[in-house]
Amino acid sequence: MSKSQTSKPIILAVSPCLLNPKVRAEGLSQHPEIKKKILKLAEKHNAKIEQLPCPEFLFLRKRQPKTYDEYVQIKGFKKFCEKLAQDFIGKIKRYGNCHIFVIGIARSPSCSISYVHDKNDKLKKGEGLFIHSLRRKIKATFGEIDYRNIDASIEKIEKIIETAF
Repeated sequence: MSKSQTSKPIILAVSPCLLNPKVRAEGLSQHPEIKKKILKLAEKHNAKIEQLPCPEFLFLRKRQPKTYDEYVQIKGFKKFCEKLAQDFIGKIKRYGNCHIFVIGIARSPSCSISYVHDKNDKLKKGEGLFIHSLRRKIKATFGEIDYRNIDASIEKIEKIIETAF
């Protein structure tokens, strides 16, 4: 029996495009197998899944890909991310005392955990706007899926869950 099956419940707070690829910006890759892998991961660790809101889709709907710096320049977007983060935390409180693992998206202007694209489309260290808002308000473990290497991302998240919880 793994540690995660004997301790507090685990909530996987999952970036929405991992479960619903239709919210991704136009032209970005979509990998339907990601959803299956997330569901399998949750089942293995007896974790509940909560889908994070997608600030980009909710604010702009159908859209072209943008950089982190372009989203920073959109009037009201940062404040919108703060509100969504606060609302999501209110939703999570119903679970009581639990482990929360936030699964973001590598290089996403909203949901990246580690790197984002700047105005010159170069990678820079930093987290997405929504993740930044969420991280300031919630005690959680953070990891991310890289669409360029899905299997390695899932393995890394699984190792974190197995050792941290």
